[in-house]
Amino acid sequence: MLIYNQTSDFTCGPSALMMVMAIVNSNYKANKLDEYLIWKEANTVHMADDGSKAGSSPQGLMLSASKRGYKTKLVLYRHDEMFSAWTNNEAQREIMKMIMEHDLLHAHKTDEVEMRDDATPITIDEVKNYIDSGYVPIVLTYEGEAAHWVCVQEYDENNFYVLNPWFEKDFKHDDKGRDIYSNDEMLFHMGINDKKPQALLLCS
Repeated sequence: MLIYNQTSDFTCGPSALMMVMAIVNSNYKANKLDEYLIWKEANTVHMADDGSKAGSSPQGLMLSASKRGYKTKLVLYRHDEMFSAWTNNEAQREIMKMIMEHDLLHAHKTDEVEMRDDATPITIDEVKNYIDSGYVPIVLTYEGEAAHWVCVQEYDENNFYVLNPWFEKDFKHDDKGRDIYSNDEMLFHMGINDKKPQALLLCS
């Protein structure tokens, strides 16, 4: 079973990364210890005004994957706005930006980082092309204003098949337990039409 269910509401990023690590390396098994070790390495310290635990940045997840011997590529769109709108506390916002800029600097030194300008969002066709190239892209998605990391494993003419670490019983699933997103749903969840900040992480 490829799906690893995150054990907290703030570890979707590490859980998604572990699923891809297990696909790339058949000897690796996702586990709770690594879930929290990766979170400790990749989290943004602060995230929301309600005091909830911080989630993982794309830069931090890239460094965690690289540290474990995986070759990575990171594609970012409007990265300077990522997560920063979720807190009204200016001091917390500055800490989040400082951590992510630090991780981005080190990510540039390890593997490939592609920075997109405002006119060039990540498209679902690009996700398909990366899948065709043998990757299982880790994609930042949105549920309303909440961000969530998933792995997009396969696609066909009408749908994407998604390894989602947050299992929703009432959602559409295939016989492997993967979420099924139509093309339009994928556009929506990636925030493409709304020009939300985007991130796509590739590991091999």
